[in-house]
Amino acid sequence: MKKTVEIMLLLTLMLFAVAFHTAAEEQSYESFLEESAETTWQDKISEETWEMLDTMSDDELLRVWCILESIEVPVAERFREITGFDLDELSIEGSDEQERLFARFLSAKEEELGLAPGSLDRESAEGRAAISEARDFVSETIRKIDKEAHTNYNQQFADEHLDPSRSFPFFSRFTTNFAVVASKAEIISMANDDRCVNISYYEPGVEVPATSEEKNEELNETGDVNADGTVNSLDAALVLKSDANIIELDFDASMNADVNGDGTVNSLDAAQILKFDAKLITEF
Repeated sequence: MKKTVEIMLLLTLMLFAVAFHTAAEEQSYESFLEESAETTWQDKISEETWEMLDTMSDDELLRVWCILESIEVPVAERFREITGFDLDELSIEGSDEQERLFARFLSAKEEELGLAPGSLDRESAEGRAAISEARDFVSETIRKIDKEAHTNYNQQFADEHLDPSRSFPFFSRFTTNFAVVASKAEIISMANDDRCVNISYYEPGVEVPATSEEKNEELNETGDVNADGTVNSLDAALVLKSDANIIELDFDASMNADVNGDGTVNSLDAAQILKFDAKLITEF
């Protein structure tokens, strides 16, 4: 009887060992399958987009959304480079860094009002306005840093894969995505980039490339920021206001304002527009 029990216990242990080994093998195999099933560049292109690509010629263009992987913007580091202030310390109410920032704006307000240094009461209407301007300065600078990082990231990706003449129905300045009218080869090139997450079809669909006359008409919009059909000092004024963060241009206006094509709308573009208006140059 004792021997029978020992045999039964031994068989039970053997069965347990086999079951454990089999389960471990299955788990290992499942893990292997998960690791092997990495997303290919073909998987990044939506099924609907593939159907459109299959019917396209090499000369035709397709409007697509391109979503890129997100980026981590070094806001605090860039903020210090631009302003000289520690952003983390500024977020602490009553910190020395915050007081240093407030003091700078209070001093500027005193100079603006013609007051003696240190005489402006921060509880006065003018003092509260100065403190409010300081807080707005921090928020706007953070926004500008975020915009700069995402715009440059998207633009660099586009420059690496797309013909410079391509049009962008949408180009995000604050997220990692854009819509572009691209060729089949360009779409495949973007999908092969590790930074690309997804490419999907975007209405209204396949377009035949613009004729030379249509391209010239599009080029004539360059510099016409307010879209009144004329490139003049009014457009330059809008560019300068945008550069000073007084106004924010919409997508079409921004595209027309970037006359030197460097991806940034600033005083350099305004200067070119003024030269064009003064007939010092005939094209951008």
